[in-house]
Amino acid sequence: MIKDLPKERLTCTVKEAAELLNVSTSTIRNKIYQGEIPTLEGFGNRHIIPYAWIKQIVDEAFNNANRKTRVMAEAWL
Repeated sequence: MIKDLPKERLTCTVKEAAELLNVSTSTIRNKIYQGEIPTLEGFGNRHIIPYAWIKQIVDEAFNNANRKTRVMAEAWL
């Protein structure tokens, strides 16, 4: 048995990624085929998406939204 594996999953399916990002599975697949979403290879026809990528995208979107909010707030001051 392998020790010290994380208790949380490291990857997700296309369907899970779509649910997490609130988009359709078609959107996820299109982004994969366009090279915008990284996937792990070697699993047949399945697209395995790292959770780290999803977290990065969400963090970037959150940070961008915070920047825009700060700029708008500073303009009002």
